[in-house]
This record gives sequence, C-alpha cells and structure tokens, in this order.
Amino acid sequence: MVLTIWTQLESQIVSQTAQVSRAWLDLRIHEAGMSPDAAEQEVLTRFVQPICLLKNGDAWIYNRRHPVFDNSADFPDEYRQKNIREIFEIQKQKGASHYQTLCDGVMNATDGADWYIWLPEKGREYAAWTSFQVGDDSWTIGVSTPESEILDYFQIRKEYYRELVAILIITGLISIICVLTWRLQHLDRHQRESLEQAVVDRTEQLLGMNRELDETQHSLRRARDELEVKVNERTHELQIAIGKLVEEIKVRQQIESELLESREKYQNLFQNALVGLFRTRISNGKILACNDYLVEIFGYDNLDEFMNRFYAELHYAEPQKRGEIINNLYRCERMDNVEAQFYRRDGSIRWLSYSIRIFPEQGYLEGVVIDINDRKQAEMQLQKSKATLQAVLDGIIDPIFMVNQNLVLKFINQAALKYSDYNGFGGIVLYPPKEADIIRLCSQLS
Repeated sequence: MVLTIWTQLESQIVSQTAQVSRAWLDLRIHEAGMSPDAAEQEVLTRFVQPICLLKNGDAWIYNRRHPVFDNSADFPDEYRQKNIREIFEIQKQKGASHYQTLCDGVMNATDGADWYIWLPEKGREYAAWTSFQVGDDSWTIGVSTPESEILDYFQIRKEYYRELVAILIITGLISIICVLTWRLQHLDRHQRESLEQAVVDRTEQLLGMNRELDETQHSLRRARDELEVKVNERTHELQIAIGKLVEEIKVRQQIESELLESREKYQNLFQNALVGLFRTRISNGKILACNDYLVEIFGYDNLDEFMNRFYAELHYAEPQKRGEIINNLYRCERMDNVEAQFYRRDGSIRWLSYSIRIFPEQGYLEGVVIDINDRKQAEMQLQKSKATLQAVLDGIIDPIFMVNQNLVLKFINQAALKYSDYNGFGGIVLYPPKEADIIRLCSQLS
C-alpha cells in the first residue's frame, strides 16, 4: 500500500514536470531556434535535476534515441548515443533486471510505473515516468526511489513483513493444535494434562503474537494516513510551484521577445547611421566593434577585413596624436570635435573629425567619426584664394577697404593702411573700428 501511494506521488511529479518541459522545449526549439540537444540540456538543468526524492532518489530524462545527461558529469562513454534498451542490456551483465516495462515505456513514448533493478546491491527501485512529444522527437521524464528508503522514510521496518510470515506460522500451529486435540483422546491422563498445558502456553504465545500483529497493522494504517496527508500537501505545493514556473516562463518569453526586438532596432540604427561608429581597445586601437560606414571611410573592402587588420595607432598621420588624446581623455573622460589626419588603406590621407569617450575600467574607447576631408579642402582652398586676393589688392596703388552694413571694417589693402592707424589685418578683422574712425579713414582716402 505504501509503495503504491509513493509511485502515485512520483507519477504526479513527472506528469507536472513533463507539462512544463514540453512547453519549454517547444518555445526554445520552434521560436528561439535552438537545437534540440541544447534545449534538452536546459530542461535537464532547469526542471529535472532539481527534483530530489529522499537520499538516493533519482530524476532522469531520456530521448527516445539517447539519454540526456549533464555534460559536466562523469558519464560512461559506453552509454553515450545508445537508447535505454541498449543501456540496460549492457547493465544486465552487472545484475540489472525487470526493466522491460520501463524500456518499453521510453521507446514507445508511453506513461507508466513499475520497479526495476539497476544494481543488485541497491535493490528494487520504484519508478514512474511520463512521455511527451515535440516535433519529431519524444522524451520521457522519470523519477525512481530505492524501496528501502521509501520504507525507512515512513518508519516501516522490513521486520513487519516477517509478521506476515508469522501469520502463516500461526495458522500452521493452530492446525497442529487441532491434531493434538484429536490425539488427546488416545493418550493417558498424564500425557493429556502435559499436552493441555503445552496447548495453553502456546495459545497464550499466539494471543501475544496476535496483539503485536494488531499493533503493527494499526501502525501501518497510521503511516498510510500520514503518507496520504503528506502526499496531498506535497502535491499542492508542487501545483503552486508549477503555476509560478509557468508564469515565469511567460514573463521570460515576453522579455526575450522585447530584447530581441530592441536588439534588432539597435543593430539597424548602428549599421545604417550616416556617421562612423566605433569601439576600440585603449592599448593598441584594435577595432572591437564598428559599422559599415567607418569601413567605407577608411577604404576597406568589408567589415571582417577591417576588424582583423585595422589598428588606430598605425593610421594616424601624426603618430603622437593618439597618445596626446588618450592622456587628455584620462583627465576629462570625453572630447568632442577632435580633428586629425588619418591614412586610408590605399595610403592617402584624409581629414576626420570625431567625438570620443574613454571607459578605462573596461579597457576601450567609443566614439563617432565624421569625414570632413571635403570641408578641409574647401577651407584650404578658401585660405589660398584669400591670400591670392590680398596679394593682388596689395599691389594696387589706390587705397581699397571694405566695411559691412554695421560699419565694421572687413578688408583694407596696403595703400589704404598709409592713411590710417590700422595695420596687419591680412584680410581678417582683428577688432571692429569705431564709426568715427571709419568716417575719418574715408575722409582721408577721399
């Protein structure tokens, strides 16, 4: 009775565990794209291994084709990639027996409960199992407990079974008493009295044994009642725990979905940005992450080649520039609109402007790069044009100057400087002259 109740408890545990495991495998394989081998490892560590019944109780999961075992465990190589029937056939040489029902349950993906022997010294193990299918694969989750531990847990000693044998002995003795009673009629008085006393003594012994047997039966009934209460309590606790676990799976699924969506949005923004984005190692400038626009700026063919071959410290046109910038970053953590010249892959030099921030504890820099080469070329061309214009106008003997609508002096040539107190403009306004000075200068030039 006790063993039957225990296997019913095991059946409820594996049934609930199988429901959660089926939902988890379906989620990880069909929605997250995980391989069945990796997903069943998660089921093993998350849902099966935490089950612990008594001291040597065992929880396990079998794929129809192979056992699911902890990769970090010392699992015999001879059992790997073999189904449960093949494994028990190997174990049969060490004394395994009565395993056909269990093997059929796993191979046929059915539910059931029975006992089996894995090692003779361990004795019978009472097990219950539940099978389920996800896609083309099926799995069986089972729980097994040694018989001796079940009996010890409920303080039921094996001697109680001997009492059952005692009942048979008592029955035999009663039969003997009946025979002896019949023979009393054929014995003399002395023998009859001796025999009667022996019968009385033996009867008292039998009554004492009956009383002990009644007490044993009462203990068994009390143990059965206590077991039913504990089973109900444990079942209720398991139902609550499984409900919480299902809710947790739903929450995790939602979080993973949102995280995946956020990651995709970030990746799209990162790769499609119209500026170069990068993360480099502080020590040597090796690229740790970047977008395609940065690869294009430096003239490389693809992202893999750029990340494998590019080191920032080797691409500065002024080698000491990077060291100066890093020293400044250690003091102020961030620098904006830094302009520097860099070598591209083909050896040409290009002006770039970047904003950069240092993360010393993580050992990397992050920043944004803008190609300002065209602007720099235009500025240089403008300066050259201004210098040429200044030279031409300085060669004219007539005084020439220019003011804006606010009478701010914008330009003056060398001939005009002779009539004024201002000199050294060079086409750039050094300070705005007063209106009276402009009027005085105009009167002098006229």
